[in-house]
Amino acid sequence: MVEAGTDRFGVEIKEATNFVNVELFLVDLASYAPVDAFYEKVEREVPRLDILVENAALAQVEFIPTPDGWEHQ
Repeated sequence: MVEAGTDRFGVEIKEATNFVNVELFLVDLASYAPVDAFYEKVEREVPRLDILVENAALAQVEFIPTPDGWEHQ
């Protein structure tokens, strides 16, 4: 789920916090299928989740529906 070049964020967090158990997952929030896949992956592979940082900083000026029929933001 991690895109090329983004692994540096996990490295930066590890260096800044001295916490080595950092995993980075990128999730496409444009539809629910990737969100469901992320949930299933975390449920299967992550025994404990202490911190979740979410960032979906995008604002559309016009209404654009997602493939699921929700407003795309």
